[in-house]
Order: sequence, then structure tokens, then C-alpha cells
Amino acid sequence: PYSVCEWLDGACAQVYWRVTSGDCEIDPDARNCIRTRGFPLENYANDEGCSVKQMVLSPIRAEAFITEVDNDTLTVNGRAYSGTLGPHGVVADAAGLVWKPDDTITDIGWGLCLPRVEDDNSTGVALTTTTTTT
Repeated sequence: PYSVCEWLDGACAQVYWRVTSGDCEIDPDARNCIRTRGFPLENYANDEGCSVKQMVLSPIRAEAFITEVDNDTLTVNGRAYSGTLGPHGVVADAAGLVWKPDDTITDIGWGLCLPRVEDDNSTGVALTTTTTTT
């Protein structure tokens, strides 16, 4: 499969997620995971949303998902997830993931992971952009 990588510490590191706006974080210790800011040590903040692109076409694994029911939602493929029901087993379309908490109650948030491409090439297809110069 093709791979999208970025130069990191002298090597090409696989890109699993791309935060396109807002306050979500790629886990620095597990780059195949994305999370709400502060997860799992502190609650996410009110109105602290984000948009994220999934860069590897593999099913999402919801490691944890705890949000205010119906008000703090993560939308994937047009479906809004909240409470303790996360997008486990879903592959995001081109619209990506959109996290929208409201301005009232907060909770622990969520952590989502993708299988590591180097661990299982049979389940993931990485998206790539090729540039040709002449």
C-alpha cells in the first residue's frame, strides 16, 4: 500500500491523522491515535472542537469514548456519536471527523486509534499525494 509520511527525527513517520482545524491532538506516544485535548487526564473544554482527516483507510478503534449525550458529538460519515457510543469499526469518508462539544457539561472525551500500517499492511491502505516535477 501507499504511504503518507512526514520527516520526524531523521526518518519518514507514517501519517495516520491530520488535524485540519481546532484543538484535537495526535498522541505523541502513539501517532496512530487521536484524542480530545487533555484526554485521558482531564476533561475536554467547552466549545473546543476540531476537524480531522483520516489518512489511513482502516477501521477506527474507539479506545475510549465518553461525552455529554446528544450535546457533545463526533460526526463521522454523517452520523453523530455521543455518550459512550463511539465510531468503532468505522472508516471515515473524505469529510473526515468533526468534533463539536457545546458550552455546558464536559466529560473525559475520546481516544481513537487506527491499526499501525507497519504492523498490519493487510488492513490499511494509506492515502497519498504524488507530486511530479518536469
